[in-house]
Amino acid sequence: MIGRWCAAAAAVIGVMVAGAPAAAAPPDFYLPPPGLPAGPAGDVIRAEPMPLVWQVGVPNMVTGAYFDPALPWTGPGPRPLVSMAAGTQGQGDQCAPSRTLGDVIRYVSPSETVTSYEMVFVNALLSQGIAVVITDYEGLGTPGTHSYVNRASEAHAVLDAARAAMRLPGTALRPHAPVGFWGYSHQTYPEARELIDSELNDRGRQMLADVQNQCVNETKATYGFQRTEAFTRTGEPLNPLPPINPGTGLNHALPYVFGVPESVTWMTDRFAGRPAPTTCRVP
Repeated sequence: MIGRWCAAAAAVIGVMVAGAPAAAAPPDFYLPPPGLPAGPAGDVIRAEPMPLVWQVGVPNMVTGAYFDPALPWTGPGPRPLVSMAAGTQGQGDQCAPSRTLGDVIRYVSPSETVTSYEMVFVNALLSQGIAVVITDYEGLGTPGTHSYVNRASEAHAVLDAARAAMRLPGTALRPHAPVGFWGYSHQTYPEARELIDSELNDRGRQMLADVQNQCVNETKATYGFQRTEAFTRTGEPLNPLPPINPGTGLNHALPYVFGVPESVTWMTDRFAGRPAPTTCRVP
């Protein structure tokens, strides 16, 4: 690894993100009093507030890792920073990038190995003298469920990781250094959560509960290559699709590796103030 890294905790604003789990009422709430008070049928004996709604705009803590380059920045202006939006890691706390970036491959169990594939791009940027910060996202390494594919939560985590890196003492960054953002993979589905839950059977819901504590490789070993009809309420498979997965799979994974040199060149050109190329021919 070209550089040094440190774990960094940043205050992140969560928008439309579930906060701490609703606190259950104390057990004695459900116990009748020693003697029921006199009163008509339907009288209220005890009442108390119950937290139910999601927290909106409430600060929380998100961890991450910052990489300080050992090589000089040879481009114009001060040394730049890239804030990385990591691709799919898994949902277990052990999958947090700041916990795995020190190992190329970490063996956990026969069904679980953790691969730090993001280090390919991290080292490519460090070799150009570019500082890098990578967020763990909300709930990945910290309490709560990982906000996987929640676009608002993850976007704020990436933005605030850059702010935190700029405020870290003793780094090679200067105030008001240029900042770039880079991301790979991830989509979003929170709006469809209720629909998905309504179509799942008990096994399907158990699958979603299990993968919350797994990394990607363990999830593939546990639930990969199974028919979707085994997880649906009606026993029906998902709508048939044409055989496009080999193409989409290759086009999703391979460009990440083989496109690193071109990606880094594109990023350094932006920091140098060169206009971005385009293939759009619409006037």
